[in-house]
This record gives sequence, structure tokens and C-alpha cells, in this order.
Amino acid sequence: MKTPSDKLFTLISSLTKSEKRYFKRFAMIHSMKDGNSYLQLFDAVEKQKTYNEELLKKKLGKTRLVKYLSVEKAYLYNLILRSLVLYGSGNNEEEEMLDTFAKAKILYKKEIYPEALQYINKAIGIAKGGDYYAFALGLEKLKRSILIKQGVFYDKKTVDIFFKEVAEQISLEKNIQKYQYASDLAFSQISRGYQARSDKDMQKIRQTVKTLLTTKESSPLTVTANRLKHQTAASYYYFTNNYKKYHLEAGKVVEWAAKQPNKSEIYFTSLGNYFNSCIASKNFQELFPTIEKLESLDTSSGISEQYKRDVLFDIKLLAALECCDFDAALDFLKRNEGVIFQTPTPKINTNLQNSAFNAALIYFITGKYSSALKWLNTFFFTKNDNLALQHETYAEANILYILIHYELQNEELLKGLIKSTYRQLLQHEKLHGFERTILDFIRIELSKPRKRKELLAAFSILKDRLIKLKSEKYESAAFEYFDLVPWLESKLENIPLEKIMKAQYQKLNLS
Repeated sequence: MKTPSDKLFTLISSLTKSEKRYFKRFAMIHSMKDGNSYLQLFDAVEKQKTYNEELLKKKLGKTRLVKYLSVEKAYLYNLILRSLVLYGSGNNEEEEMLDTFAKAKILYKKEIYPEALQYINKAIGIAKGGDYYAFALGLEKLKRSILIKQGVFYDKKTVDIFFKEVAEQISLEKNIQKYQYASDLAFSQISRGYQARSDKDMQKIRQTVKTLLTTKESSPLTVTANRLKHQTAASYYYFTNNYKKYHLEAGKVVEWAAKQPNKSEIYFTSLGNYFNSCIASKNFQELFPTIEKLESLDTSSGISEQYKRDVLFDIKLLAALECCDFDAALDFLKRNEGVIFQTPTPKINTNLQNSAFNAALIYFITGKYSSALKWLNTFFFTKNDNLALQHETYAEANILYILIHYELQNEELLKGLIKSTYRQLLQHEKLHGFERTILDFIRIELSKPRKRKELLAAFSILKDRLIKLKSEKYESAAFEYFDLVPWLESKLENIPLEKIMKAQYQKLNLS
């Protein structure tokens, strides 16, 4: 049986309040005869928290919408897209460029060539100003057609000037794509697993990225190319655990992104990455000024409110965690988690999974284990399984999940969890020394009844092993996400983990 499409539900769920208001006015104007019926379908889908076609049909009753539901859904989907095109027209650089091009094309078809040329030149200027040289090349085709229709193209001077501009745009676009390729290649390494954990990993990044950064064929020729070069370097240094240089390069990315004020999403993302570099390099004094910059950034020109909300939720929680301000973290979670848990399944992204892991870790540290399980179950182990498997904290989330069940004394679950975690991490090449050491310890020491004296001795042995691993080249990265040494110290000293971590943070900042 064919599964009903939920793409209309996904689109409607993504709309802001102002976009919904605009669509309803648009629908009444452009579908006068059937506008009310389409609004009825829109309202019925909007009210659903998860898509359910049978309930939708009951809600719509015996209307013609039910009889031809798949057709009506497709029409409404396209009607919403048409309204969004008009709603976004001119709101940012890309929209202005497309809008100006559309006007030029209309005037060209109407054979009003002088005005068409004005608009196409304006569109080309916008494209070049935003480093959209590939798009500018497409616009040049229409410009050539206009000049031919005007009867002014076929003289040597005009042809030479035209193709000189085209050659320059091709050269600049090639330069940008060289660094875009390097940047995407670097990030593709990170997306498979947060950092280099073996010589094999290190060889991949050196062979694919470093050669692109050091080639002498050409240096960056545009703002975009310069930004991408530093972005590639930042990814390279993060992947290879050189946090000082990662922080330096991430700062340069922000500097170049600030020179492209019309690309607010790029600037927002670069600030978010700079925040992460502050965490990695322990530059905690820069965390909150960066958060303020992110909060103040206008989202009307390219950033969705939900994306901004998810990123800010993630980094504010991470800032509180890194600064060991657990009271503030718990208060922040209490005020925000209701909204976060309402996120529809299709919209669960990596930012939310970062938040989920950090939220679970905060609850684990403060001894609120049931709340920790709720976050892991919701965002890692019951929804978006494919995304969870690819996520950089997946291995650590599995280990944290097992430790929570240990603390809750769910002994019957432990054996099965350890076995399935071993198998999954091995299958996805995420079973390294850190993960193997902890899982072996849990399997051998924690899954069997032990006297307190024996257990303390086992905790002490594991602590020594982890401290040794922490100094190893390819294992230290795991501790940046999930350092179990403080948890072991809390067990050995019989002191709450929260207290241990606060004392370590204070010691770090006094030294």
C-alpha cells in the first residue's frame, strides 16, 4: 500500500506566521472560486502535529477535497510556493537579482529593448556584486540577445568588450569553485566523524584538502574565495585537533563574511562556527559577546526563525555547560524544552541533536537521569534514526545512554545495550580506543554485581586508562565531547559529579 505523501504538511509546518497570513490573502485573490475550500484544506493540515491522512479526511467531511485529495494537495502545495515567491521577492540579494532578471525577460518578450537592457545590466551588477558569477554568465546570454535585437552587437568593439566580461566572470567563478570544492571536501571529512581518530583519517584530509590550500595556481580573487579559503583551513585545523589555529582561521572567516552584508545566513553560520572555535580553544571570554552578535542579527534576509532559534538554543546550552553553570543550564532547559520537544520529526536537525546530547549530559551531571533519557530517546533513538547514525556525537550518545541506565540500575537492559552499541559503532567505524575501553569496562565490571571495594578498584583502573588515552594523538578528540574522568572521580571520592566539574572549571580559570 502506497504511503500518503506528507510533503504538503512539511511545507505548511515550515511557514512563519507572516507567511501564513500572506498566503491566505494570496489564495483568496488568486483562487476566487475555490479559495475557501483550499483554505479549509490548509487549516486542516496546519492543525495536525504529525501528518495523518485518515484523520484529515474525517476533518474535511464529504467535501470534493476528499474525493480528489492527492490532486488538491498538489495544487495547494504549488499555490503556497507561488505565494512564497511573491512574498520573498526583493527581500534579499538573490531575490532582487531574480526579480530584476524576470522583469528584463518580460520587457525583452515585449520587444521593449532599451528598458530590458537596463534591467539585465542591473541584474548582472547585482550578481557580480554578490560574487554570483555563474548566474551572471547566464544573464549575459539574455544581454547578448537584447543587443542583437537592437542591432548594436555585431561590431568588433562590442563583441570584444562582451566576451572580455564573460572571460573575467568565468575566471572568477572558477576561482570561487576551487575554494568551494576545498571547503566542501574538508567538511565532508568532518561530517563522517567529528575529528581524525586514526592515521587513515589524517591521510585523507592531508591528501584531499591540504594540497588544495597550498597550490600556487591562483590565490583567492574575491571576497567569497577568501572566505572559503579560511573556512577550509578552519575545518582542516579542527579535524586535525589544532584548536589554536582553528580559532584563528574561524575568526578570519567571520571577518570576510562581514564584508558580505547581504548574505546574512553565511555571516550567521560563520559566527556559530567561531563560537565553536572559542569552546575548542578554551577562549571562554569570547563566548557571550559572540552570542550577543548572533542574537542581534536580522533574520529577514535569508535565515529562518526556527534555524536561528535552534542554533541559539544549542550554543547557549553549550556555553552554560562549558562554564559549568548548571543552575543556569537547568533554568534555560526548563524555559525552552517545551517548544523544542514540539519540533516535527522532519525538522530534527544536527543543531537539535547537539542540543539534545548537551541537555542529556547536563541532566546526567546533575543526577536527573530520567530527564536525560527523555532527550536521548526523543532526538537519537526513536526519531530520525538515519540522521542519528550519521551524527558526530552518536558514539558518545550511545555510551551516555548506557551509563544513564547503569545509574538507574536497569541491569536487565545493560547487556543488550552494550552488545547492540558495540555492533553499531563497529559497523559505522566509530569504535575507537575511547569507546572500546569504556564499553569493555561496562560489559565486564558494571554488568555484574560487585562489592564496593572491588568496584572502586575497577573505577580507579578505568580512570588511569582514560587519562593515558587522553594524551594520545587520536583519542584526545573524544574527550572534548564527553570526558568520563570527572564521573569516575565522583565515584571514587563519593562527591556529586556536578561539584567535581565546578571545582575543575574554577581551577582551570584560576591557573
